[in-house]
Amino acid sequence: MSGSRRRVRAVAPLLASLTLLAVLLGAAPASAAGPPGDGASIVAEEQVGPHLSVGDGTAGPFDPPGVVDELEAELSAQNHLVAARMERVGVPLTTDFYGPGTHTWPYWERELQRSLPMLLRALRG
Repeated sequence: MSGSRRRVRAVAPLLASLTLLAVLLGAAPASAAGPPGDGASIVAEEQVGPHLSVGDGTAGPFDPPGVVDELEAELSAQNHLVAARMERVGVPLTTDFYGPGTHTWPYWERELQRSLPMLLRALRG
């Protein structure tokens, strides 16, 4: 099996899971989320959606020069596919595809600091 076919087979369950999660959390359009008045519809009507953030797997500001992180590179490809799918089906989302960066704690910490205000606004309603 070619690498691209393996990647598609690996990504398909992730896409399905995230799309289902978006509907369950109410990030899908209200008409797809459920009957009026349920929690998912209320969240959907307020256009609260997922936030995707990922580097590209190359050395970034918190990495030694020349580092390559294959996991982050694969996660980047998957996140781009998920974002495109969600946009096609009308799920509101925000993204931060920040380029160079690896799957390590300094990036998680930075992205949490960047996204915390958005997360707190969503929780406050």
